[in-house]
Amino acid sequence: SAAGLGVQMLFPIVKNAIPSLNNPIYLGFFTDFLVHPDLIDGYNYSFFSLAFGPIVQWRFIIFDLFQGGSFSAFANAGFGLWPWFTRDHYAGVNSTVFFGFPLFELGANVFFNRTFGLTLSFGYPSAKFGISLAF
Repeated sequence: SAAGLGVQMLFPIVKNAIPSLNNPIYLGFFTDFLVHPDLIDGYNYSFFSLAFGPIVQWRFIIFDLFQGGSFSAFANAGFGLWPWFTRDHYAGVNSTVFFGFPLFELGANVFFNRTFGLTLSFGYPSAKFGISLAF
């Protein structure tokens, strides 16, 4: 399993997809910088990858918290490109291999105020935990 850092930027495109609910839709992109350990030798023979692509998020605000915060659940859909930058340990040469993948995730956000919160998501191809900043 890989570990790394990532960024996801979302821009609102629909305020309420279903008028009776508080459920905005966002369009954006993501990028994840990952380090993959070798199955046998661990991080001594690791390689890097950089996944990136577009994403659509449909968020459902479940309830509001104090100081403008909120608790919400969401579904993400998208696709990505995933180049792997391997070292000479693999097949005796440095190489770059490109993969494409679909992205499907379910998750939740807890915003403690209007600008700062936490995000947790599970799905394909990964599970993520992170800090959320809203502008």
